[in-house]
Amino acid sequence: IDSSTNLAYVATENYISTGQWGCSDIEVDGAELISIGSGYQNTQDIINSSCGSSQSAALTCANYDNGYDDWFLPSLDELSLIYQNLFQTGIVSYNTGNIQNWYWSSTEGTNNESNSASNINFADGFIAENNNKNSNGGGVIAVRTFNINICDSVAILNLTVIQPDTSNVDITACESYE
Repeated sequence: IDSSTNLAYVATENYISTGQWGCSDIEVDGAELISIGSGYQNTQDIINSSCGSSQSAALTCANYDNGYDDWFLPSLDELSLIYQNLFQTGIVSYNTGNIQNWYWSSTEGTNNESNSASNINFADGFIAENNNKNSNGGGVIAVRTFNINICDSVAILNLTVIQPDTSNVDITACESYE
C-alpha cells in the first residue's frame, strides 16, 4: 500500500510465464523508469513500441486475465518490493525451477537499452540491470493497482436514534456527514 498515492499493489500469487523480455535490438523509448509507480507506464511504452506486436514479458502481463484487465510488468523497484515483501517473507514461494529463479522487470537496461533489461534473481536478491533482453527463462510476475481510501483523522460520531428499526447502514468515508 502506497499511502502517498492511495494505491494498493497486488502481484500474482505465482509467476505467469517464463521467457524473454522481448524487443531485442530495439531501444524502447520511455521504458527506462525504475521507481515505484512506473511499471504500468513502462509496460505501455513496451507494448506501444515498434516491437509491441512481438511476444514480450510486458505483453504477457497486459494479456493476463483473471477477471481484471489492468495487469502490467513491474518496474525494477516494484519487483524489488515483491522480492522483499512477498518472497523473502515466505508469503509467496515464486519458483521458476531455474537455479537463479530470476524475474523480469519492465525497466530497460542502464548501459545498453537496445539489448538489455533489468531483472532480480530471487535466489539471492542480485539485481541484474543489464541482462540480455533475449535471455530465456526469466519469470514474469504480473502486477495491478487499485485505489484505496485511507483516512488519517479521528472521527467523532454523534448519533441520535429517533425510531429504532432492524436495518443497518455502513458508511465508510473521509468526509464530514450530518
